[in-house]
Amino acid sequence: MSTNTVQFTLGSEESLKPFYPFKPANVTLEDFIGLCLNQTLQRDGLEGAWAQVFWSAGNVEVIITSPDTSVDVSSYATQYPNWLKAVTSALKDYNRVYASLSPTPPAPPDPAGIAFLAPFGLAMKNTRSVQLLHYPPTETLSYLDYLYSPTNRRWESLLMFNGRNGSAKTLLETITDLVPVAANGGGAGATAIKPFEGQFGDYVPQMLQVFLYPTPSGQATQPVVGYGSPVINFLQTNYAPKDISPVTKNPSGPLTVMSLFLQQIIPGGPATPFLCTNHPSKFMYYTPGDPSFTLVLQQDLTAARWQVQMATNPDADPVQTLSECWGYWTSSDQAAVFQQIFTEQVAEFTRPSSPSVHHSLPPFSHT
Repeated sequence: MSTNTVQFTLGSEESLKPFYPFKPANVTLEDFIGLCLNQTLQRDGLEGAWAQVFWSAGNVEVIITSPDTSVDVSSYATQYPNWLKAVTSALKDYNRVYASLSPTPPAPPDPAGIAFLAPFGLAMKNTRSVQLLHYPPTETLSYLDYLYSPTNRRWESLLMFNGRNGSAKTLLETITDLVPVAANGGGAGATAIKPFEGQFGDYVPQMLQVFLYPTPSGQATQPVVGYGSPVINFLQTNYAPKDISPVTKNPSGPLTVMSLFLQQIIPGGPATPFLCTNHPSKFMYYTPGDPSFTLVLQQDLTAARWQVQMATNPDADPVQTLSECWGYWTSSDQAAVFQQIFTEQVAEFTRPSSPSVHHSLPPFSHT
C-alpha cells in the first residue's frame, strides 16, 4: 500500500469553525484549512506535496499526496486530528475564561484586543525541535503566518550562526505557546492575557505529544527549548525538574537561563531534554554600552547551538552537548566572530524603528 498518499476526515463545519476564528471572511473554511496544512507541508520540507481539502457527506475531508513515492505522509492522519484534540481542549478553557470576564472584551478576532490562536502551519511530521513561548502576537492574525515576526527572525539568525541554514531551519521552529491567546506585545499584551494565565490545563503536554516522538533507538525525543521567564516559571511549576546543566551547576535550585532538565512527555516513552534560555526579544532591549548583553548573547548563541546539535542528533548526551556549546561561544577563539555577531545583532534588532515584537514579554525580570 502506498504511503505517499493519505486521506482522513476532520469533522463538520460546526465542529471545525471555532478552531479558525482568524479565517478571512472571503475565504472558505476548507480553503483556509488547506492553507494551514500546506504551510505545514512546506515547513516539513516536503517539496511538491499538497493537501486537498473538500466536503464529503457533510464533513471536511483531507487528502495529502507527495509526488515522491518514497515519502511517507501517513502520520498526518494521526497528528493533525491529535492537533485538533489539543486545540479543542484549549478552546474549551479559553471560552470558559472569556465568558467570565467583566466587562467583556471585544469579540475575537480583534487586532486591538485578544483572540484565541493555536499554532498553525508549522512543521509537524518532520519536527526536529519544539520552541516553548509565552503567547502569540496579534500580528499573526494579519499575516496568517506563525513565523512572521522579529522574534522568530532573530532566533533564525542565531540558528544560522550555528550552521542551520536555508529552509531546513523551519524544522526547528515548531512553536507551542503556554497561552494560545493572541495579544499585543509588551506590557499591554501581558495584561490582556493575564486572566488566561495557568488556565489551559493539559494543553501544553497535549500539544507537545503531537510533535514529539521517540528516536529510532527509543532512547530520546527531539529537544525542547523554553524561552523567557514565564515559560521557565511554567516548567518549574508544572514539573519537578532537576537541573543537570553544566553551565548553571545548580541541581537543587530553581530553573533559570541555561538550566537543563529531562522530562517524560510521551506516556511510556523516553525522556525529553528541555533547555531554558532568554526570550529571543530580550536582546532587542539592548542599551548601548551595557556589558550584561555580552552574557545574553553568549547564552542565546549557546542555546541555539545546542538546539541545532540536539535536533541533528537527538540521541546525543544533552549535558555534554550543552557543555561543548557553552565552551564554544565563551572561548577566546571565537572572540572576533562573537564581536562581529554582536555588532550585527545590535544593528539588525535594536533600532528604534523596529516593529513590534511577536511572542513578546513585559519588561524582563529574568537573567
